[in-house]
Amino acid sequence: MVSGDWNEYQYTSSVFASAKDLLYDLEEVAEIDPVERYTYVYDQNSQQLDHIFISKALSERCVEAEHIHVSL
Repeated sequence: MVSGDWNEYQYTSSVFASAKDLLYDLEEVAEIDPVERYTYVYDQNSQQLDHIFISKALSERCVEAEHIHVSL
């Protein structure tokens, strides 16, 4: 598992290209609704800048995830 503040959007292919064939986006594996996949809100725009990627072995297990959206 690799996680953290990547400070990049998921669709930024150049940043995630090196891991694309090795790791899976946890939110896709856990089938999180795309509208819930945000980790940051700025000027009323929700964005996903923090990411969690998991290995194939982990992706084949029962994967569950839940976002807790907190306004600071």
